[in-house]
Amino acid sequence: MTTFNLRSTPLTLAAQSGRTPATVIKQKNQNILIPAFEVVDIPAWPGSSYVAARVSLTVGVAWSIVMPIVAGGNYCPAIYFNGTRYKLIENVGETLAYPLYAGQPLPATEVILEFWTVNDNETVMSQTTDWYLPMALLTLPVDWIDSSTAIYLTASTPTPTEIPYV
Repeated sequence: MTTFNLRSTPLTLAAQSGRTPATVIKQKNQNILIPAFEVVDIPAWPGSSYVAARVSLTVGVAWSIVMPIVAGGNYCPAIYFNGTRYKLIENVGETLAYPLYAGQPLPATEVILEFWTVNDNETVMSQTTDWYLPMALLTLPVDWIDSSTAIYLTASTPTPTEIPYV
């Protein structure tokens, strides 16, 4: 049987060297303040959600919303930009067939925060306290997408001869 003897040397703490770690990405988190609000005279539930209020957001640089979102009102917030809409939260009583936002970069201008109705039998949509929407400013390279090399998918309708028959 082999015996192993452990040899150790005492650990000596030395002064920290003058090197500092490099910072590649600097995150600058901020909040967008949505003041308390109330939208009155909400009609009876029509069977699906609809936009009851909109706020235009101009940040000035590319940005994103930090997830998860915690909203305290009786609504479903959504973000609309470049012809695309995403829910910021889900399962709050909304009937809204849009995907959940997953941190996509948002443009500096022309972003709309929407407040969609939910099925709660209320005639008032409200946020009783100020709501801070967490955001992160992004620094993107000027050529972060080169459209000359981008591949775009296009939809096509198959003709009846292209549909396989079983």
